[in-house]
Amino acid sequence: MEAILALDRFVGAMNAADSVTLVSVLAVRRPRGYVYSVMRFVPSHEFFRGTSVPTLLRYARARARHHERVTIQAVTFNGWRAAVLQFGPIYILRTADDLSGSLQHGIGKGGYACKQGLAVLNVAPRPKLLPGQRMRADQAYPR
Repeated sequence: MEAILALDRFVGAMNAADSVTLVSVLAVRRPRGYVYSVMRFVPSHEFFRGTSVPTLLRYARARARHHERVTIQAVTFNGWRAAVLQFGPIYILRTADDLSGSLQHGIGKGGYACKQGLAVLNVAPRPKLLPGQRMRADQAYPR
């Protein structure tokens, strides 16, 4: 339940560029820190990798200028690796003025460090699938 709330609060904080909430849900005190990465969803975008609150805030504020909204559709938890609860796939939806004017489907994976916060979240584009539906071998990720 803790991990689900942290994911939900992280997405809300990124949508609102809310630094206070970001600090409260990220594993900022974890020795290995945390990372949030976003692959290119459209050709005009660059790959993003954030490992600090100021970097995440710059990214969130830049995305807010394009009215970006991210929502979580579904997430599967896969068990513990050391003290980190692994999850994936996580299915997301992204909308923004600069995302080809359409709803973008994403997929990712990550980890939640118990009592510390979100440790990893990586997301990338995916074909349009229903939550729980698996990709077929002949389906390629959008470029």
